[in-house]
Amino acid sequence: MSAEAAVASVVAPPAGTPPPAPASTPSLASTSPPVAPPAGDPAKPEATVTEPPKDPPKVPEPPAPFAMDKVKLPEGMKADDASLKGFGEILANDKLSPLERGQALLDLYADVTKKGGEAATEAWNTVNKEWSDKTLADPEIGGAKWDQSKTTIAKAIDSLGPNLAAEVRQALDVTGAGNHPAIVKALHSFAKQLTEGTHIQGNPPSSTPTIKEAFYPNSPDMK
Repeated sequence: MSAEAAVASVVAPPAGTPPPAPASTPSLASTSPPVAPPAGDPAKPEATVTEPPKDPPKVPEPPAPFAMDKVKLPEGMKADDASLKGFGEILANDKLSPLERGQALLDLYADVTKKGGEAATEAWNTVNKEWSDKTLADPEIGGAKWDQSKTTIAKAIDSLGPNLAAEVRQALDVTGAGNHPAIVKALHSFAKQLTEGTHIQGNPPSSTPTIKEAFYPNSPDMK
């Protein structure tokens, strides 16, 4: 046996042995090169910033209680005024809710306004009465002369015509000028110049008329 035949007999598989299976072909996935990481520096974890501790929030101090002696009063107002005292008591009462305090202030305002109006009316009536008393007691036009004086004035006013005469009388009444001694004497002086030398008709009144009766002889409440 030659040397080649001997090697072939050693390498060749024994009789009856199936031929070897062909080697499997490697897949593309197993042969793909590894994916390289993106260029640049590798990602770094974010640094944790530690904030300094904060001061606790400050609680606002409660406002100082209301004190009437700290308030600057308007000119002419006195600290012992009754309405001002009530105003101070309402603001100093910390048990009132905002609604209750507002209602109390409105009630106080309404009361003060009402009393102020009543006081002004009373004062105006007092002044007019003083003027009227002085006019009726005036030595030139008042007293025993008042009957003639009021008739002279009324006739002069009537000579202006019904419309203007009515407006003049209304103005004298609304303003109180019809009670003022100086105004009545001035009207009497002008009226006397207009009516001098003429006969004034009319019956003298049974009693001393008021100034209103002199200026408003045709008024319904004068009849």
